[in-house]
Amino acid sequence: MKSFKSAIQKLTGYKRRIFIAELTKDYFDGSPRKAECYLGVGRKTAVLGLRELETGFVCVENFHERGRKKTEEKFGNLKDDISEIADAEGQADPKFQTDLIYLKITAGETKKMLEKKGYSPENFTERTVCNILNRQGYKLRKVRKTKPLKKKVVL
Repeated sequence: MKSFKSAIQKLTGYKRRIFIAELTKDYFDGSPRKAECYLGVGRKTAVLGLRELETGFVCVENFHERGRKKTEEKFGNLKDDISEIADAEGQADPKFQTDLIYLKITAGETKKMLEKKGYSPENFTERTVCNILNRQGYKLRKVRKTKPLKKKVVL
């Protein structure tokens, strides 16, 4: 049993389900319940593996659709509204060394402007607005037009 459990842990996806299905057929009379009890795998995984083994069709995993959606995806116009606010307050790098746009306003002020546009304050936090700005290529930094020259002392 230890070697079977070790092999199950090392395999992933389709190969893992097929291996579990083969073990279920060979050692547990095709019973997913027994496989769950002795192998410690999910019954649904065993059932899916048995179906894949019988039909020959592979079930497609949809892992990229899992998880929490970004705030921009939840609110369709949010990205455009933030860009509109940021473009009005943005400034390019003074020496044109980078393609970043520096903002003269904070994320908190941007959030307040979004609330004036009709967004609810409970929908997102100041940190969320900051993350959205960073993803769009805006950097929240102090604007420094030029670097002051150092004075040389001549003796």
